Amino acid sequence: MPPASKREFGVILFDINSSNKEEALLTLIKICTYKWLSANKDTYKLILSNTKDSRNVKGFSNLYETNINELDPQPILECVENAEAEEGNWLDALQLAIHILKEAFEKPGIITLQILYITNLDRCSQTLDEGKVGKIIRDLKEYNIYLYIIGPNVKLPYTITSEDDVRDIMKDIKVDESIHSLAVAKKIIINTDNSVICDFKVGVHLFFSFKNSHGTQPWKVPLSFGTKLEIPVCTVKVYRKDAPFKLSSDVKNFSTVLVEDESVQLNYEDLVSGIIRHDKFVKVEGNDMFKVDGPRRDSTFYVLPDHEKPEECCQAIYNLVDVLAEQKKYAIARRVYNANTKPKFFVLVPQPDLEPKCFAMSELPYADEVNNKYKFVVPTASATESKNEDEFTQFFRSMDIWDDNCKVNIPLSPKLMLDWYSNKLVNAVAKQYLHRDLDLNEIDIDDLAETETNEFLDAFKKSWPEKTTNIDDENMD
Repeated sequence: MPPASKREFGVILFDINSSNKEEALLTLIKICTYKWLSANKDTYKLILSNTKDSRNVKGFSNLYETNINELDPQPILECVENAEAEEGNWLDALQLAIHILKEAFEKPGIITLQILYITNLDRCSQTLDEGKVGKIIRDLKEYNIYLYIIGPNVKLPYTITSEDDVRDIMKDIKVDESIHSLAVAKKIIINTDNSVICDFKVGVHLFFSFKNSHGTQPWKVPLSFGTKLEIPVCTVKVYRKDAPFKLSSDVKNFSTVLVEDESVQLNYEDLVSGIIRHDKFVKVEGNDMFKVDGPRRDSTFYVLPDHEKPEECCQAIYNLVDVLAEQKKYAIARRVYNANTKPKFFVLVPQPDLEPKCFAMSELPYADEVNNKYKFVVPTASATESKNEDEFTQFFRSMDIWDDNCKVNIPLSPKLMLDWYSNKLVNAVAKQYLHRDLDLNEIDIDDLAETETNEFLDAFKKSWPEKTTNIDDENMD
């Protein structure tokens, strides 16, 4: 049977007393509406900070724990607008959120524990308690909690394309340290691996994209032999840069041929890299454009003993690993997620030297998935003049975020941003459902904002002929 339903569990802290409350409220409504419309089983609790009234399980002042379980934007908007502001301690808010998440840490099916704090951190208590700060840092690490502080005017130095970029930037993030609470927040951010601080526009997207992958959840299905023997195990996915092994075909043994005539072979050294756009071939120097930026992260599945079962069950898997390792044999396993899906086959390689002893898994491909044929289409000479081709190439380079001459300013790559159509739908639904003139577009990212005039784009536009019509003026309305 499949594992428990995967879901997120989080606490949303909203600062009633923030100086940018209007933008903060738009951010809260957008996130809540998106979650409310999504078909998932995520659980979130809303807590208002810097409130005059106090109600929470820890008895902290100026923190109001609401009874809103579903992120319906209508009662949330009403609750926020009726709350009265009074300065409180923002570190207490984090401690309260961590306390709530600790109770959910061992629940089955939880993928990511999240704390979303929507605040500018400028109208809260500036009292520093090093003991609280240290405990918050330790708890965030121990319980693998993702913290998002959204609101401060913090800009990203370059385009974020991966989770590794997020962590690298946050280790050297720049904030206005004249505001004491921001300096403390920076200390928390740089001392934890899964914490971010940014403005509203970027924060909305990172809240949905920067979190644990659903593939990291243990899959507890017994290892069966026929119909009478089962050993309780759990399958986990571990990311390592030095994966123990990987099944692959010999990619070096290939030949390059023409698409039109496969009998004609080409020398690899004579090939030119490039892309075709609008029937024009654009030469690309090197292959960096076609590579993934950032460190390589190979993933490996491991079959481990399920320590929630009796010790005899664990010993059974240990014995099986030892016997197969001594005989230098592997096992072939068949895994099926659902009855109506194609099964996957894996080779189980015994790992007697690891702690605990286990099997490493690698998926076996089907025959139609193994393909060693590589074809190349010879580019035709460009019909345009060399000057226009050069402008065309420069235009595309000006849009390449990895190029030194990039002319656009994009904080996040598309895979870290919400789907464009879903984003527009959420904006429209929130406006109609709440019967308010809410302009949620204000906190949307302008994904093509230019840092300066793009002369390459202007030249590219001029290179195309103007569209003309044969309709006489007298026939036009």
